[in-house]
Amino acid sequence: MSLRPRLIFLSLLSLMIMGAPTASHAVDLKALLSETAPQEPAPNELEPSEEQEPSLLDEKAPMEDKNTVVLRALDKITGRTQTFDVRIGETVKFGGVYVMPRACRKNPPIEAPENAAFLQIWEIDPDEGAQWIFSNWMFSSTPALSAMNHPVYDIWVMNCKNDESNSSSDEKSESASGEDAKSE
Repeated sequence: MSLRPRLIFLSLLSLMIMGAPTASHAVDLKALLSETAPQEPAPNELEPSEEQEPSLLDEKAPMEDKNTVVLRALDKITGRTQTFDVRIGETVKFGGVYVMPRACRKNPPIEAPENAAFLQIWEIDPDEGAQWIFSNWMFSSTPALSAMNHPVYDIWVMNCKNDESNSSSDEKSESASGEDAKSE
């Protein structure tokens, strides 16, 4: 506490306890209060200047779309874990569940590390048929934020990446089948 507020407090306290001050103890409270009263800021201090440009640090860079999701799956009963590289739109089976990623996005390197994937997960029960288990975004930095609830399996996002090897091998197989068709 600074000196002026203490003086004001002590002056008010002495007035309440001892009554009216004598001439030797008189304090000009109005003068003290006017000196310590907060000053109103000038109007140009409150409003942002039009000349100031927004800082690059204030803006978040958009997440980049990737074509492959790296998933890790856990079978809670056996303790078996497996890591998958799954391309967007393809389906992979782990135990009794099927996983199809629909989108995968990753923060650029200048941002905090984050991967987000939209996953659709279902299982096929012989009695009831296919049942959705999960259809939502899953985040690598906070897997519990949007977790899949299943008594046997856990699946979470590890990374999003562009996997060029899968796309080039697909193109090679398509071009090879096209050459075979031409030769026949």
